[in-house]
Amino acid sequence: MAGKERVPGKATTPAERAQAMDDLTRSIATAEAVKLQRHRDKTERLRQARLARDAEDTPKKAR
Repeated sequence: MAGKERVPGKATTPAERAQAMDDLTRSIATAEAVKLQRHRDKTERLRQARLARDAEDTPKKAR
């Protein structure tokens, strides 16, 4: 690597490349986990709203 200038932020050694891949993998996994949790939260809110709506409608149907 004689004569090559080190570029800031670029992984040049195998250890740096491995660390960068680990960081990227962790970042992607975290993003996926957040996305899944948001979906679960939304699904649960919709389920609760449906249950509440059904509970309100039940007395009307009984009349």
